[in-house]
Amino acid sequence: MWMIIRKFVSALIACFIILIPLALMETVGFSFFIGIYLLPILLVIGVPVSILSDLATNRCLGWRRRSFAWMIHVIGAALFVFLLLLLFEPNRMYMDPASLYQNVLFYTAMVASTFFWCADECLNWHKIPKILQRIGDMRI
Repeated sequence: MWMIIRKFVSALIACFIILIPLALMETVGFSFFIGIYLLPILLVIGVPVSILSDLATNRCLGWRRRSFAWMIHVIGAALFVFLLLLLFEPNRMYMDPASLYQNVLFYTAMVASTFFWCADECLNWHKIPKILQRIGDMRI
């Protein structure tokens, strides 16, 4: 149960981390528009990819587990963008394969998956549940 909650919180954190610089650089309406699409994509695509990452790397330890988990997150995001472009812009993808690297959606997906991974790794730190338990035990 903690893992599912951690994934949803990681998706929220990644979405807010991306929206803050967008709101500072562009108008708030543009960043709100991006957030409307980014959060559901992080929840529908990012959470299952992150669960798959946890299952695939549960035997590894240390930096090897973290690097494999990051690679799975980034590959999942790249596959999502590739499939999305393949479905909605098939002629452009076949005529110019470099257009994938010029797509804003591709860069947003890479950054979002990296922030999702960072938030998930920070929340996966083993002392976090103990700290939250202590906060929950405080009585006012």
